[in-house]
Amino acid sequence: ITNLLDLLWNPELKSYLKENNIRGYSNKDRAGLKELAIKNIPFKELRDYTRETLKTRPGWREDLQ
Repeated sequence: ITNLLDLLWNPELKSYLKENNIRGYSNKDRAGLKELAIKNIPFKELRDYTRETLKTRPGWREDLQ
């Protein structure tokens, strides 16, 4: 799961934690954000969120379009 979360940027992780009403993320480092996500959100939801985030991420890898 941590490899999956490595694909997300910190603001994306924080946004997803906020959407899921997970508290205590604002002062966490990257490892802490991933730990909060893993403990509080089911794997399938993390996987789906990561997939959708990567597909819709603006301005990233425009050379692939």
